[in-house]
Amino acid sequence: TTNLTGTPVEGDTLRIDITDNGTARAITFGASFEASGNVALPTTTVLSVRLDMVFDWNVVTSKWRIVGAS
Repeated sequence: TTNLTGTPVEGDTLRIDITDNGTARAITFGASFEASGNVALPTTTVLSVRLDMVFDWNVVTSKWRIVGAS
């Protein structure tokens, strides 16, 4: 969450898209992100394939919960 500004509230959504440079890259999420019951946090990119992730703000845990990745 480095460089994110504002105070998230229930119903807020965050979208992050990542494309590597032709080399698979490790992804490390900070303490403000969590997996959901159905979707794990991705740990690596796939060579030259865009990774789209959607997170919803979880007011119970005060973390961004991943709800979709493709």
